[in-house]
Amino acid sequence: MPTRITPLDIQALSEPKEYARGMKFYETGRVKSRFRTDTGLMANVKADENCRVEVVVDGEQIFGRCTCAPDSRNMCRHQVAVALAFLEQPATFISHQKLYKAIKKTDKASLVELMFNLTIVFPEVASFFNIDVDEKEIDRLKNQIIDIFDLYLNGRWSIADITIPAKIILQRAKMLRSVGNWEESRIICYELLNKALAFDDKKHCAAGYPENFIPMLTDAYEGAAINDPDLEEKRNRVLAEVENLTEYESAEIEGVYMDQLIERLEKI
Repeated sequence: MPTRITPLDIQALSEPKEYARGMKFYETGRVKSRFRTDTGLMANVKADENCRVEVVVDGEQIFGRCTCAPDSRNMCRHQVAVALAFLEQPATFISHQKLYKAIKKTDKASLVELMFNLTIVFPEVASFFNIDVDEKEIDRLKNQIIDIFDLYLNGRWSIADITIPAKIILQRAKMLRSVGNWEESRIICYELLNKALAFDDKKHCAAGYPENFIPMLTDAYEGAAINDPDLEEKRNRVLAEVENLTEYESAEIEGVYMDQLIERLEKI
């Protein structure tokens, strides 16, 4: 993030009340999980609502996105807090690139201990390491997907809270795919995408999903289906899934196309 951008620039991009609240959030230590990417910043702001914030910098221009108001043209209080935190405390933002390199250098024994401890804090992470799959696990994952969205409807989670466990389940699907469990991987991806689109159609997620969340689920589903060596045998089943997904009103808006898969199915 360029140092030539000042608090005055941020103030000019936000409403006075939003800037004042954002400054207060920063000063009271509400900006958590601070990361710096090649294009900008990512962080969580624990305030009146827990928000996931992204701030992208292009030259002297700042573009922000927050789960509290993803379509707002002005910087919200959460974006202001993150931007001010970086300007005042840039060293507190962890570089994604440096983090990746540090993880690669860490010895295996330390990583094993770390991952084991993570499974205690976040039990859903344990599913990464269970390669064997059966119908009970598929049913369990389906129920987890339902629970994820129900927690939001019950007011216990934000949209940002939905995406984290969803991505964990998606990684499980990708692991199954990597060892040849194409059908199971596709089913998990389908359940995630189907639920997310149904939720979107009913306008439950008024705050909107983070950018690329739905396309990410779409790519995973399409990849699991189109690379399945037994796709010909499963053609009708997959075709029915695709038709169901593309019939959602939000499908086209969210970028659910699957052109390659549809073309492949038409040739079978």
